[in-house]
Amino acid sequence: MSIITIGDLVSSSGVAFEIEQSAILEKKEEQEAKEQSRKIENQITSLQKDLNSLLQVSESLKREVIFLQNVIYPNYQQ
Repeated sequence: MSIITIGDLVSSSGVAFEIEQSAILEKKEEQEAKEQSRKIENQITSLQKDLNSLLQVSESLKREVIFLQNVIYPNYQQ
């Protein structure tokens, strides 16, 4: 027959509390990691859109330079 003391009960409840707190903290950390991952994905998507826009502007400027060269240089050759 074993005797359970108040100290045993307090100790057991303290361990249970620590386990519960640890589980809550772990869940919170998982939630924060998911949120951070979502933010990073949004930033990547935004950067990809920005890159595509820059490439379009670059191509447009390239075509404009070629057009201007064709307009200006033939006049110098005359």
